[in-house]
Amino acid sequence: MGANSVRRRAALHVDGADFLEALRRAERLVGQTRFNEAFDICEDLIHAHPDQSAHVLALAYDWYQRMPERNRYNLYQSRYYDFDIRPGQKVLDIGSGHLPFPYATHLADLATDDDAYGRAGAPIKRPDGKEVIKCNVEDMLFADGEFDFVYCSHVLEHAHDPAKACRELMRVGRSGYIETPTPAKDLWLNSAGISNHRWGVECIDDTLVFTEYTDAEIRGVGCSILMAMHTAPATVREKAFAALVWLKSDMFNTMFMWEKEFAFRVNRRKKPTMDSSPPIAETSFTSSRPPRHGTNNIVAHLNSPSEEKISVPDPKNSWSADPNDDAFSQDNAVPRVFAVETALHCNLKCPECAIGSGVIRRERGLMSYDDYLIIAEKIRPHAKY
Repeated sequence: MGANSVRRRAALHVDGADFLEALRRAERLVGQTRFNEAFDICEDLIHAHPDQSAHVLALAYDWYQRMPERNRYNLYQSRYYDFDIRPGQKVLDIGSGHLPFPYATHLADLATDDDAYGRAGAPIKRPDGKEVIKCNVEDMLFADGEFDFVYCSHVLEHAHDPAKACRELMRVGRSGYIETPTPAKDLWLNSAGISNHRWGVECIDDTLVFTEYTDAEIRGVGCSILMAMHTAPATVREKAFAALVWLKSDMFNTMFMWEKEFAFRVNRRKKPTMDSSPPIAETSFTSSRPPRHGTNNIVAHLNSPSEEKISVPDPKNSWSADPNDDAFSQDNAVPRVFAVETALHCNLKCPECAIGSGVIRRERGLMSYDDYLIIAEKIRPHAKY
């Protein structure tokens, strides 16, 4: 299950009315190496005094540079979450690379010798001489439930098979933390192509959603100026931007705590044919989360060419309250779920955006009677008889 809210760290909040006093307090906290609390104050100040945000953020950037260990955990992860790692626990960092998790007892990485793979030349780090075990997140060499906590930061966006990787994380660990860049971060920082990212990853309703990038998304904005501003800022405003990426990391990264297990979905793009509509999404679930039925039953058939006559069933005759029916769900009022009995092979307009995409995109939930009426109305004029 997702544990984002349970493990959330309680932030320090101040009355930002006295701007200078709040700033002095933040500086005192930095002097005491209480960086998280200092950055809490910075966030309050940029909201309370937006006209001073560039100054505050540029100052925060300088404070970030004073941190003794500038790994992701210290820069921002520990500010958002209480990882609650206790003495004696076995902790795996899978994909440890050059920024290993400071509480990891075991390190593993796909490329232990090739520093160019995913690290842009940065050498792999072995704190305290720890061995780095060579293995793939999709096929780990560890026993079931071997680790109390599995840390997986900026790894899954590279995976060939994210469903397999997610199942492996749940197999070897009893709890853990997953982080990836958001699709927006990959787009604007132009990082998907440079860093070999295959997937945009989001957390939606406690579910990790992987969407395969298109070629255009991998190319991004086609310019690395924002990445350069973040990694090597040269002006006050560039320093402010660089600090903002760390200060508001939950906007730039998908950050996900889990315990026991978690739900995920994989939207893999279909290879287009000469006369096909744009690709539709496949869906993958953990073994404990079977796929939902309803609209996806229609979508699953749309790619299958057929010359047969199309018939749209009368929704009232298709209404089902049979517990054995695929569309039956205890989570919904039974009469509000219908069963699709006829495969629909046709080109249609998306009922949600009215664009002729040939795809109905409803990623979750069962289809209601009203949903069906909308879809049926859109299908009828476009069916091939």
